[in-house]
Amino acid sequence: MKAAIFLITPWISACASLSTAPDITDCENISNTEEKTIFILSADKICDTKLSLTPDGHYVFSVESISDDWADGDRHDALRRPSLSESGWTASQLPWYLRGVIIAQPFRRCSDGRWFEIIGEVLDSSDTSIKYRLGEGMSNKKVLHYKGTANNRLILYANDLNSRYHNNFGKMTISVQQVRNNAMKNRPQVLVCK
Repeated sequence: MKAAIFLITPWISACASLSTAPDITDCENISNTEEKTIFILSADKICDTKLSLTPDGHYVFSVESISDDWADGDRHDALRRPSLSESGWTASQLPWYLRGVIIAQPFRRCSDGRWFEIIGEVLDSSDTSIKYRLGEGMSNKKVLHYKGTANNRLILYANDLNSRYHNNFGKMTISVQQVRNNAMKNRPQVLVCK
């Protein structure tokens, strides 16, 4: 089934696992005022955007569209799950008999992020990374201020347990734009995952 999806929608192939340290040479920088569109599949552990963030750059992310089947968990659970958006969901939104999921919260890829929140991770060539809670930031019109020391690759994913991506459904289209630093001085910042 997954192979058929790749044939129907060629842009999906950009979303794949990075098995080695990222090679920044095939990434594109986002210049001021230029907007780029990124497609995310909720079932992919890593969506490589092929974009690099510039040191001291300020970026604004926004959701263009979310498919109707955007769901965390088995399809038959969809009626019991909270409505989903880029900012994800919390255990308190579930019926009381499903709240046992609280036990697994510390094991999410961004433990202080919400379930299924869109996470942006900036990878450098030494296999270290900084994770940003983009979903929460998009909902509240916050800006990501990348304070790294070099251009580094941006990957995106829905926050989940590493072992539970197989039961996720749907896709989301996100736009990212670098904005001038002086326009962003007083804007709230996107939260960094601990």
